[in-house]
Amino acid sequence: MSGVYEYSFMKMDPHNFLAMLWTGQFADISANHAYNGDFDKALRSIKASAFIMPGS
Repeated sequence: MSGVYEYSFMKMDPHNFLAMLWTGQFADISANHAYNGDFDKALRSIKASAFIMPGS
């Protein structure tokens, strides 16, 4: 597992890495007038197509 960190994140600009961490912790898709903080409603509003395929 440690190889993933070194391979992916150690090559990044540290500021980009910190921005990604901040986004993961504090970004809230419901923090607007459309959803008024209702996170579940905001998640239910996402319309995306996906193909789910088995793999190993």
